[in-house]
Amino acid sequence: MHVVAPLELSDLSPADAFDRVLREGVPWLAVTDFPAVALCREGFELLDRAKAAGSTRDQVLVMRHLASLLSQLGFDPISRSRLGLAEVKARSKLDVLRARSID
Repeated sequence: MHVVAPLELSDLSPADAFDRVLREGVPWLAVTDFPAVALCREGFELLDRAKAAGSTRDQVLVMRHLASLLSQLGFDPISRSRLGLAEVKARSKLDVLRARSID
């Protein structure tokens, strides 16, 4: 089981949210995942371009592609279970306080 921080809703763009998750650390990603992560990052840039151009069709196509890449990288519960990471538990504030008292 991997313990992660609880999701905090914000006004981040999808690309910024992805970057934030990567900065926080994704324990199941490794150096060998870099090409897929780079493709995903480029996909977010394409999504921004499609939005700027006003092309709904292109936005939908890019979002489908991104969803597939994110799934391959374990960013949904089903794909995480295929990676052997069936449970990713949100770390509660109580868990954080307990961890601090142990340190």
